[in-house]
Amino acid sequence: MPVYNCELFINKAIGSILSQTYPHFELLIADDGSTDRSREIIDSYNDSRISTFHNAINIGNIRTRNKLFSLSKGELIAVQDGDDWSEINRIEKQVEAFLKDEELGACGTGFYRVRINGEIHLSKSLHKNGSHQINMCPASIMIKRSVYEQIGGLNLYFDRLFAEDHYWIYRITEEYKAICLPTPLYYYRQNPKSLTNDIKSVRKLVMTTVVDKLIAQRKTTGTDWLEQGEIEKIKKFEEDLLKNKRWLSNKYQIYAAVSVDNKDYRGASRFLIKSIQLDSFSLSQLRTVFYFIRSYLKQVIAIYKRRLKSIFLTFFI
Repeated sequence: MPVYNCELFINKAIGSILSQTYPHFELLIADDGSTDRSREIIDSYNDSRISTFHNAINIGNIRTRNKLFSLSKGELIAVQDGDDWSEINRIEKQVEAFLKDEELGACGTGFYRVRINGEIHLSKSLHKNGSHQINMCPASIMIKRSVYEQIGGLNLYFDRLFAEDHYWIYRITEEYKAICLPTPLYYYRQNPKSLTNDIKSVRKLVMTTVVDKLIAQRKTTGTDWLEQGEIEKIKKFEEDLLKNKRWLSNKYQIYAAVSVDNKDYRGASRFLIKSIQLDSFSLSQLRTVFYFIRSYLKQVIAIYKRRLKSIFLTFFI
């Protein structure tokens, strides 16, 4: 469990692991140089199942997760983010899957998305891996130690960017049998401060396309630019994408629509402004703007209806 500035959520995250119905585990936690009370909260726990390996300075999620992978001792390795939580039988159900199938290399679970306002929704999105699709959250994955020893950890090319887990999981499912338990056992929080919602680095917008390119290469040749160390070719591919204003505008529109779905209207407006600055007259741009306005007005009307109902109830009481 790598942790960075999760003081509002870390108790729930840790508590959900310590309450697991499966008792035989170690919980490795590393605070990654948080500027809030995360480390203090972590260190307040007195439980022999917890081992802490805090970073003196912030080194990023990938390096922190890889460090914890290398320090783990179990035959099975699971992950959980510091702002998410798990059902109490998550580990038990995943361990059962491995015990039933000796060929199994990786096991994820169905999951819920937790919106910024606290609403919980069953996720219907599909995490794509090659020719098949797995409806799972990458953070819910559990793998055999032998899988980690062959595939390794997350690739540092994606350091402080995005999509590192998608590339990593594809590499795993390319070599090993993987399943996803249909029962949702993981709660993925849409944290506005998380890497996936931070657009300070425009490179984050191209990472999923970069991973798609690398996967396509692996399907046809069995390897890719990243595995071959051809970093300059990847950088050139990124640069060409970022020079395409219409493509980049469409990417911002997608992020805006996803933000609207998650009721994050502030984030959606930021993405829309970026998109309009790049391409003001596209039909898809207008659709996204109308989608934003319609959804936002529905939200405002719903709020006022609740307020009016409360006023009338108070009056009659």
